[in-house]
Formats: sequence, C-alpha cells, structure tokens
Amino acid sequence: MKSIFLSHVSEDASLATMLADLICRCSLRQISVWHSSDNSGGGGLSAGARWAEEITRKLDEAELVIALVTPASIKSSWLYFECGYGAARANKEVVPVRWGLSSINDVPAPLNLYQIFDCSSYRSATDMMGKLFDSLDIYFDSELISPAIKMFMQSTEAQLSALKVDHSDEISNDHLSERLINYLDNKFLMLVNSVNNIKQKDDNESLTKLNRFPYELCIILNLYNINQEIRLSIEPNWSMQDVLDDIFIRITSIINPIPPIILPIPVPPIPECSYLSKWILVDPISSQKLIIKDIANKVPAQFLMPPGSVWEVKILDIPYTPE
Repeated sequence: MKSIFLSHVSEDASLATMLADLICRCSLRQISVWHSSDNSGGGGLSAGARWAEEITRKLDEAELVIALVTPASIKSSWLYFECGYGAARANKEVVPVRWGLSSINDVPAPLNLYQIFDCSSYRSATDMMGKLFDSLDIYFDSELISPAIKMFMQSTEAQLSALKVDHSDEISNDHLSERLINYLDNKFLMLVNSVNNIKQKDDNESLTKLNRFPYELCIILNLYNINQEIRLSIEPNWSMQDVLDDIFIRITSIINPIPPIILPIPVPPIPECSYLSKWILVDPISSQKLIIKDIANKVPAQFLMPPGSVWEVKILDIPYTPE
C-alpha cells in the first residue's frame, strides 16, 4: 500500500479528514493517508507517543507529502517544517493543495514554487488525483473517480462559502516573512546535501532521475524593448547561478552590444540589468515567480528548470523585496 503524509493544522481537521477519505476512496484503498487529526482506529497520533518524533517518523515512511494550504495553515510554522522536512528527502514529492485562498498568489513562499492544486475546483481536484496516482504508479481513471470528487466538493462547499479570509496580518507580519525566507534557504541547502549524498551512491535509484545530458530551455525575454525567445543550453552540472548569469549576459548583449574586441573580461554585473533588481523569472503558465538569491550557486538548475519548461523574463518596476 502506498503512503501519503497530509500536512495540515488542527483548524482544518475536518477538511483534512474529508480529503484523506477522498484519496483513499478514489484509489480503492491502494493509498493510505496519514494525518495527525485522524480519529479512526489506528490513525493519527498514537496515545502516549512523542508527537514530534512520530510526525518525523511518518514523514520518513511516506512516499509523498500533501500540504493543505488554507488561511489558517499559512500562519503555522509546522506546515513549513513538515513540507521542508519532506522536500529535503530524496524521492519524496511535495504537493500543495489550496483551499479558501482566492488565488495561487495567496500561497506564500516556498510553497508557491511547486505546482499548486485547488481542491475547491473540480478540474483542479481531478488533476491533483491524476498527479498523485501517477507519482505512486496507480492506474488513474478520471470518469471513475468523478462522483467521489463531486461529493467531496459538495461536502466542503458550505465551509468554503462561510470562510472569511483576512490577509491583513500575514502581509504586515515581518516575522513570518523572515521565517519563510530562512526556511527557503535552509530547505534548499538540505536538498542540495541530499542530492550530493545520492551522487555518491551509484546504486541509488534517485541518481537516474538526474539529467546526465545537456538540454535546452526556452526563455522569453519581455523587458525594455525586447520581445523575443532565446534558447539556453543547460549543462548537467549547471547551478541556478549559471543560468542567471547566462540570461544576464544575453540581456546585456542585446541592450548594449559591444564589439568583441573591446569587451572587458570578465563582464561586471551592472545594476540596470541585474536579476531581482530590474528583472525576474516567471512561469508564463502559472504566473509563479522564481525567487532564489544567496544559494543560487548551490542549487542544480535542473531541479527548478526541468527539460521542457518555459520561463519568461519580466521587467520589475522596483527592485524585488520579500513581502
């Protein structure tokens, strides 16, 4: 039986129970979903157990982590800890599922770096089930699970309509922003360390997931008077900093073409074209922004920019600062 860890807060216990039941029913009980609020026999936290140790143990046992992202959970540090702990483990995906948030723009970093599903949308909920089933190698039939998803949405509709979302405190909460930034850096460092350990073990199956050959990415330049597509050749050993440097050089060469004979070496970064100062990378499909600063040279490019992905360079009116 496949195992999923469902991260949530106590305020969303009833929703977590319904979501867990939906996944179990749609998979015909091939998937077991563990969440701390489960009151069924054998579910939830064990009586007398050290809850922190049991949670980390369940995270280690799970093959996938679902983050239930709601107005209540985005204020909880435990949601970010559990997702970060899971993401730092090899072969473990993190799947954010939002509920009660008006758009993906309300999902804070670093969870907004992942593909986000909306469990209040029939189409998105169906896509979510397809993602889960595919990741866990379980047969997926959208028509077969359709009645269960519709019943789930009807059950949660009353809760959703009664929910009053207030974002004022999260926007003004500087401490939360600082914590999220620190979390993002720490999570990536843990991930990089995990990847380095994987590379040292030739028999580890995770190694096969790393791209061993160069591949191309499509980058859409949409800033100043530039509106064109360029192709970047990504080498297997490239970091995110290598990609950012390449894009920077492409932009400066287009804006300020200089004859090669007088081109200074190395080319010093100029503020007018610097990443996060004048431009930013955006996923044109989801509109998610790619924000990575101090550890860009330690993060493999293929983890954030896999083969086939498309990114758009957009101009910033003012330098980027965390909200």
